Amino acid sequence: VEKAYQALKEEFGIAPVRIVMGSMEGMSFESMEYDKISQFAELSYLYDEKNVTFFISAAYKDSSLGMDVDEHIRNEYVLKNENCDITIKEYKTTDEKNNRYWANFRYNGLEYFLVGTMKKEKFEFILENLYFW
Repeated sequence: VEKAYQALKEEFGIAPVRIVMGSMEGMSFESMEYDKISQFAELSYLYDEKNVTFFISAAYKDSSLGMDVDEHIRNEYVLKNENCDITIKEYKTTDEKNNRYWANFRYNGLEYFLVGTMKKEKFEFILENLYFW
């Protein structure tokens, strides 16, 4: 994971916000894909046997990321922290125990998206423990 974030720092020219490994027990880094043309990175994690994806875009004015149209927004709210405001959308899923969450924020010239299916408290915990450079 350190190599992935270092590679993004070199590509973007600034250190990106990071998901702090170790803050979420049972969460592991899987892979990173980076598209130089679109300046878009996709970092994949695994938590509780489900995918969690962290997207980073240097060209956010041209980017958009949405959920499938068959999923319905259950709730939308803003999580404030000392670095930025994070918009969170909660989507209803067929899983009674967990919902799908989508978060979006901008910081230091980059735009970030976090997507995962888990309990609300766990999703917010990841966001509250992001490392802002």
